[in-house]
Amino acid sequence: GLVVTEAAARETPAVAFDVPGLKDSVVDGETGVLARGESSFAAAWCALALSGRQRELMGKAARERAAQFRWDRTVRQFRVVAAEAVRGWAP
Repeated sequence: GLVVTEAAARETPAVAFDVPGLKDSVVDGETGVLARGESSFAAAWCALALSGRQRELMGKAARERAAQFRWDRTVRQFRVVAAEAVRGWAP
């Protein structure tokens, strides 16, 4: 998912498989396309490759979404999750 987000920051929409991590990084139909199999992946890639306007629109949306992610926020959220996990842990 990180590579997709880094690419999005450079206005690059994604064609990705609909799997954990990637589906958290791509808003299907907005910042890229999520494919559920190899055939749909190939079809989505071809469609996006042939449509400059769609790539441009998705690329701009991808950049806007990527701009919402900041390391300071990520670290804060990770600390919350880690603290929650430690509270629930008993040896």
